[in-house]
Amino acid sequence: MRISACYIVKNEAENLKRSISSIRGQVDEIVVVDTGSTDRTVAIASGLGANIYDFVWQDDFASARNYALSKATGDWILLLDADEYFSADTSCNMRKVIGVYGESSCNGLLVKMDNSDAASGELLDSFYQLRLVKRQPGLVYQGRIHEELLRDGKSLDNLSKVSPDLLR
Repeated sequence: MRISACYIVKNEAENLKRSISSIRGQVDEIVVVDTGSTDRTVAIASGLGANIYDFVWQDDFASARNYALSKATGDWILLLDADEYFSADTSCNMRKVIGVYGESSCNGLLVKMDNSDAASGELLDSFYQLRLVKRQPGLVYQGRIHEELLRDGKSLDNLSKVSPDLLR
């Protein structure tokens, strides 16, 4: 099983290194679609082994994400923003989690996300978000701003919530 990580970025030099470093060695490919960075984002991503693709920003997050999906070659795709990362004790369990849920007809995995204040480290909230998706025909993002991943024009079905215990 191959895992591709996909990012769309612009001027994320301060965040991207931490995010990519948290998954490097756990994924087979890192796809970074840059939408016009003027800082060191591209150099940082390149230095961490990412495949970099330029994309002219069209004021449409779905278009940029669809371009990133088109570059991914893995069986599963990890969808991350540059300011998101796995802790050291969770990223190493990604393949185990896919193995547990991916054997079924599961199309995607909802992973518990903790949103913390950057300055204080205080936990602000927790929620589940689609972060791992099985690569398959018909996957496309829709929605210029609050984009949603669809399959054949319909909401993605057969999603599973990952038990936080499996990630530890």
